[in-house]
Amino acid sequence: MGVFYTMPDAADVAALLDLCEEVDPPVSERKAAQREFWDMSRPPVRWIAGAAPPDVGWNEMRNFEARLAKFLEGAPQLLRENPDYIPVFPTAMGACQQASAFGCEVVQAQDNDTLWGVQQIREYDPDRILALELPPVEAALQGESIEQARRAEEVFGGAVSVRIGDMQGPVDVAGQVWGEENLFRAMFEHPEAAHHLIGLATDLLINFHKAQEAVVTELVGMHCPGSIWMPPELGTGLSEDYAPLLSPRLYEEFSLPYVNRISEACGGMWVHCCGAFEHNYENMLKISNLRGINPAPPEIDWPRLVATFGEVCCLAPGMSHAGPKIWGDTEGFRRYLEATTPKSVHLFLP
Repeated sequence: MGVFYTMPDAADVAALLDLCEEVDPPVSERKAAQREFWDMSRPPVRWIAGAAPPDVGWNEMRNFEARLAKFLEGAPQLLRENPDYIPVFPTAMGACQQASAFGCEVVQAQDNDTLWGVQQIREYDPDRILALELPPVEAALQGESIEQARRAEEVFGGAVSVRIGDMQGPVDVAGQVWGEENLFRAMFEHPEAAHHLIGLATDLLINFHKAQEAVVTELVGMHCPGSIWMPPELGTGLSEDYAPLLSPRLYEEFSLPYVNRISEACGGMWVHCCGAFEHNYENMLKISNLRGINPAPPEIDWPRLVATFGEVCCLAPGMSHAGPKIWGDTEGFRRYLEATTPKSVHLFLP
């Protein structure tokens, strides 16, 4: 049986809101300074150190009271210790949010305790895919994420930013719904079916961003990493974790136009990818209003990525699972970044 949580005392919420104004610098000044940092027309005065309080485990993400208690427990210390920290309440429900809206069963993986969507359509049936329609934005886990955003807005009265739930890239969503083997086969044999499903995923992602935006005062549209505050006017973010699997030609046809549609609808684009996607750098340079990239060294060569994107957008590297063998720990990784990154780069340190 899971732990039972009740709503934290209103005094705890009030104490956090008071602290946001009392710390040095106050949160309002931190936001003003970081808005300047995000401006690529300005040289960065310094690098920004990301920070976020521990979130609940995957088995409790659907429990708003548990998540709120964890947030109120961890945020005050970060406010006092990290002058870059800006509180942002999380609403992620795992990488299967959009897939669950299409009807994928949500399961909890036993190996890593994460939530995942079971492939909904197993047979290679392009006609069935072409018959699919856009699901409601509030369906399944997406609805739960929107509801958590709404409840956070009620608790904090708009004084604390809310982070959007997990936004998988359109191809990622399509691959979860139909399976990678079917989707990739369709790109060659029945591209109209692949485009239809990816297009539906695109519309759902836009609708989800706008639905969360509608219920909060300030939406941080970049979901990964969860340690950074992004000004709401800069748009949204996607996990483009299928980018390593697509050739440049396939990415240009089946991903780039849809990523750009989302960017244009939402006001900009932040990209997360935790694989080796160097072969698609040229495509990603074509993303409209590209705000930043969250790669995972050493899956990618960090100096090469910096040379490609360092003067184009903000960078927020996160060490991959192979990283500890090279850098030891986060501090070692940070020392590597500081030693290999030009000061002109707008860098978010882990």
